[in-house]
Amino acid sequence: MTLKIGLVGAGRMMQMAHLPNLLQIGGVRPVAIADVDVEVARRVAAAYNIPRVYESSEALVAGEPELDGVLIATPRMYHAATCLPVLERGIPVFLEKPLEVTLEKGREIVEARRRSGAIMVIGYNNRYDPAYLYAEAILRSGELGDTRYARIHSFGGLWRAGAKTLGEISLDEEPRPPGSPPEGQSRDGKSFPAELEWVEGWIHEVNMARGLFGEAKAVLYASNDMPRLALVEFERARVFFEVGLMNPPGSPFDCTLAVHCRDGRLDLSLAAPLLFRQPTELKISTPGGVTTPHLEYKESFVEELVHFLRCITGRDRPRTTAEDALCDLELCLEIVERGKSG
Repeated sequence: MTLKIGLVGAGRMMQMAHLPNLLQIGGVRPVAIADVDVEVARRVAAAYNIPRVYESSEALVAGEPELDGVLIATPRMYHAATCLPVLERGIPVFLEKPLEVTLEKGREIVEARRRSGAIMVIGYNNRYDPAYLYAEAILRSGELGDTRYARIHSFGGLWRAGAKTLGEISLDEEPRPPGSPPEGQSRDGKSFPAELEWVEGWIHEVNMARGLFGEAKAVLYASNDMPRLALVEFERARVFFEVGLMNPPGSPFDCTLAVHCRDGRLDLSLAAPLLFRQPTELKISTPGGVTTPHLEYKESFVEELVHFLRCITGRDRPRTTAEDALCDLELCLEIVERGKSG
């Protein structure tokens, strides 16, 4: 059996991550791609031998009656517009995070999914990282005792390290002098509005926290100044978020989680998400010493797609659901509102 997958969005994330990773998986065939910029879609289709091109998700699902699933990676403010026509037909959807930018549109997506009964997986790749899953299993087992406190530090940095889009490398580009700093991802090093940063970037960290510690009970403190800070009481731990510029120029990727338990501590250090084949580091500290478990390395961006495809075939149940993503969006917006009052 070969699964026929449609693609919506031919831009950066589709080119850098989702499409190349989808092609690593056996038994899958991309049959069509849609984008409002049809010329870009045609370039991607030609580069990856995708048979058909459409200008919208509506046109794609109308023109492809035998789709087994649709992978959507459009800008966040168009998520509802692009996924609703797919959900209304009951077609399984993989949607890159966040769910949407407003609660109104996010709830519209959730209601559409519930009405149709369609499978939907949200692209929180860190939730499929082997080191994260191992840490989650340790905490649930209770072998380190009760969870007391956690600190999540994420200062962004060169998250696009190791990934390029079509035509980005130029033969006319001059080599950078040895020892020169890497180019930054933002032009001026200034921050974006707090709401945009939490919903677009730090929602990953919020989702990881909810996966490890349960639902949020209260936002105890938040600040919208830089660095952005938030102290949140979850069901199983109090968590301190310390987040900075999404894309500080010239800075390496910087994201760590420290989980303090009664009988030990877990430390996760995440590599730049698109620097493939670079695993997340996990250290377990106890009174007996520090251990680093040997984990079979699997790339999180591939694993989330494998999970989606297994959900289509009935082998898995969605791990990161639309309902899950709506909770993340609600918490991010609550943190921003709390930050307005300090």
